[in-house]
Amino acid sequence: MKLTPKQQAFCDYYIEIGNATEAAKKAGYRGENLNR
Repeated sequence: MKLTPKQQAFCDYYIEIGNATEAAKKAGYRGENLNR
C-alpha cells in the first residue's frame, strides 16, 4: 500500500513529535480529520 504525500508527512511528523494531533495539524489535516 502506497501512502499519499499527506499521509507520509503525518507519519514523519508523528515520529518526530510523538503527538498525533500535532502531527496531523503540521501535515495539513483540518477539522474533523484531526480526531480520527
